Formats: sequence, C-alpha cells, structure tokens
Amino acid sequence: MLHKSIRLLGAASLALACSGALDAAAAKLVLTKFEIDGAVNVTVFGVNNSDVAMGYYTDSSQVQHGFLRTPDGTITTFDPADSVSTAPQSISDSGAITGNYADSAGVQHGFVRTADGTITEFDPKKSVHGTNPYGVKGDGSAIGYYYDENYGIFGFIRNRSGKIKGVTVPNTLLSFPLNFGPDGSIIGGAYDMDINQVGFVEDRDGNATLFSGPGGGQTLVGGINDKGYISGSYVESSETHPFNGYVRAPDGTMSSFKGPSAVWTFAYNINRAGQTAGYYTLVGNLSRAYVRGANGKLKTLLIDGATSTAASWINNNGTIAGYWFDADNHSHGCLWLQQ
Repeated sequence: MLHKSIRLLGAASLALACSGALDAAAAKLVLTKFEIDGAVNVTVFGVNNSDVAMGYYTDSSQVQHGFLRTPDGTITTFDPADSVSTAPQSISDSGAITGNYADSAGVQHGFVRTADGTITEFDPKKSVHGTNPYGVKGDGSAIGYYYDENYGIFGFIRNRSGKIKGVTVPNTLLSFPLNFGPDGSIIGGAYDMDINQVGFVEDRDGNATLFSGPGGGQTLVGGINDKGYISGSYVESSETHPFNGYVRAPDGTMSSFKGPSAVWTFAYNINRAGQTAGYYTLVGNLSRAYVRGANGKLKTLLIDGATSTAASWINNNGTIAGYWFDADNHSHGCLWLQQ
C-alpha cells in the first residue's frame, strides 16, 4: 500500500486517461519529473501556492531525509541534528515545513523548518512515545498529536514562539488534529463516544462538528480549502472495507466518488477551486493518481513507463505533487503543472 506517508529531469509528456471532462482550468497538465543525487526512492508529499514542493527520499543506506524543491528545479536536502529518519509532512506558503523525525532510539520528535533553513526540534512536555506534527501555518505554527507514557493520544498546537497548548475535541474519546482551516478552525480525525472513527472540524471558539462519510463507516480526513470544503476517504462497507473519496461542504453536504474500476480510493487535499487530488488502487494493488474537478469529473494521471502513480497534494494554482513507481518498485518524484 502506498504512503498517505528527488531530482530534476525536466518536463515530459503526460499520458492522461480521462473518465470525463475536467474543469477547463485543469484541462492541460504538463509533467515534470525530478530526482535527487543518491536517492533510491523519492516521495513528494506537498507543494505550496508558490509551487515549492517538499517531501522525503531514501538513500542507498535506507536512511530517510527531507527535501524541498523550488520552481527553478533547485533541490535542498535537510535533516534535524539527531535524525536517523526525517519525514516532512506539510509546507506553508511562507516556506515553513513541519514534520517528524526519529532519533537513534526510534522515538519520533517534531520539527519546524523555517524558510531560511533554521530547524527547531520540539516535543510537548508529556510526549514520550512520539510527536507527530502534520499541519503548518505561514507563521510557523504547527498542529498534530503526540503519545504520552501510556501511549495515550493527545492533540496539540505549537505557536510561532514555541508555546504548546493542548487540543481537546468535545464529545470524543481521542482525536488526531491534522491541519489548520480558515478563520481559526482546525480539522482532523477522532474516535467518538461510541468508538467510531470520524472526522471533525472545530471552529476558533472550540465548537466541534463530528462527521462520517456516507453510510457512517470509518472516516479519514485529508485536507480543507480556504472556503471550508473538506476532502477525505471513508469505508463504504464494514464487510469488505473498501475506501471511497468524499468532499464535504461547509453545510455538511457530502459528495462521494471513486476512481474507474477502483478497489480503494483515497482523497488527500482540496484546493480553492474545489479540485481534489489523490490516488486509487486497482486489482493487484496498482495505483493511479487522479485529479477530480469541482464538477465531479475525475481525470487519471498516467506516466509512460510507470507501474503506479500517486498524487499527494494540489495547490491553488492547480499544481499537483506526486510520485511514481518504476518496474523495480522504486519511487520517483514528479509535479503536474497546469498550463
């Protein structure tokens, strides 16, 4: 299974398999592949609205490192000082990056890297078994969750000055804050009082709304745009456990979708125009990247020579971050840019 979870080759032709016409703004996509010297596998995990991409790569010693790529193709690699495995998770429009890293004892810690390259490691005071930041704002504030000494899960927000406060979502047994939304809101996943895995959106005053995908099955949250639309995935059937994608409007209306002949469909984030990016799997566990327009039309993104493709993010420009696998099952970085 692909991760939710680098180097410049230049622009290449993109083969597109289309299951319907997409929004006009997304009709033409140009593929750029890129590599990193010494990388065995590359995963592009996000791209901000300035088309700066970030992610991680694995070297020949199976050590994982962070990277960012600017639009001119310049790649910068980075690691916190005592990291043996670096996993960036999110990048802001200012270029701030947050994520986690593992030390030599295998314990995960949080970090924030500012646009000038300064890396600050951190852990909430009660974090013992791992800190996991997932979202970052332009000022460097980070959001995520940590495990205490009893492996209990607790949400947190770390502000730009380093002060950390807890996040407690009402009417849940535990919660996994994942990202910042518009107007001071936050989103994430949670277990409700009946131990159902649900999504949540909480406003700046602490009022939380819990929600599930159609049918009420296991619900995962992917992203939120600046209009309050949320993307994610949900279990269609408790018997076979296939995932479908969904988009949730601010009024609670849910739209579900799946890729052509898909076994599982995963939706990551959604941009301002209502375009959603992710991937779906076929029989044999092959994956296909896709972009879905606000009109509900889904376009599959194929790459010549790739056995599988995956999209992990789409920004407000319509640029899609992703990666693809070759016949030897090595992953390579790519971006699809709207022209």
